[in-house]
Amino acid sequence: MEKTFHNIKQYWEKRATLWSAQPKATTDDHWLRIIEIREIIRTLKRIRKKRAILDIGCGDGFSTIRIAQSFPNSTFLGVDYSKSMIESARLFLRRTQSPFSNVTFQVLDARTLASIDKKFDVIISDRCLINLPTAAIQKQVMQDIWHILPDSGHYIMVENFIEGHNAMNVLRKRLDLPSIPVRWHNTYVDEAFLKSLTKNYFTIKKRKNISSIYYLITRTVYSKICQLEHREPDYDNPIYKIAADLDESIGNYGPVNLILLRKKPLYGKSH
Repeated sequence: MEKTFHNIKQYWEKRATLWSAQPKATTDDHWLRIIEIREIIRTLKRIRKKRAILDIGCGDGFSTIRIAQSFPNSTFLGVDYSKSMIESARLFLRRTQSPFSNVTFQVLDARTLASIDKKFDVIISDRCLINLPTAAIQKQVMQDIWHILPDSGHYIMVENFIEGHNAMNVLRKRLDLPSIPVRWHNTYVDEAFLKSLTKNYFTIKKRKNISSIYYLITRTVYSKICQLEHREPDYDNPIYKIAADLDESIGNYGPVNLILLRKKPLYGKSH
């Protein structure tokens, strides 16, 4: 499949229809979502000013709603370019036993963030940038995030980095396991990309590879066990929950990083 903006959007529209209002709509790995939610909540607790929070690429809203439960005094706006995903998010919200008045969802293309006429204290992207087809579009979106943050506002970036992905595959190779390719619809970011943006736009306040030990166990050790037993890995295997419960971040053996960025209020160069 050609990695175009249209094709990627259609991929997510189909997943939203296939997994309507189910946690697997945005990833087959449910426990990875649990880790991401846990780490975003921890990070938000460190931020003093968080009255208005924007979650871009919110998908089916599963994560947004669960994060909002921990912050009843904050308002959350979840946006996604997939109409079907937003419909699922609203359905999730209606099914919640105690509906939250502080959560709303809206169809919005991440490429049009600059059209938003308000500021948000905190902006979250959880595997949103990697679903943009080029690094140039990723950079544009991050610049737009900068624009709709107030001075010293915060951006919580949960995205896949190619360096951690490659390190995981090095370990797999040592165990005679095939490399896991980057999926056709993903464009992983890299350290050079992050450095180029932090130079003028953001200051890194916290960074954690939240997938390292989790991927080491699930994508390497467990995969080798499955290979030896001549069976395919199963995302529902209890080892995924065990790995998630370990709550460790040692090393760089997985792609998913959480980075807390603070906006640099002084920006003197044009872009």
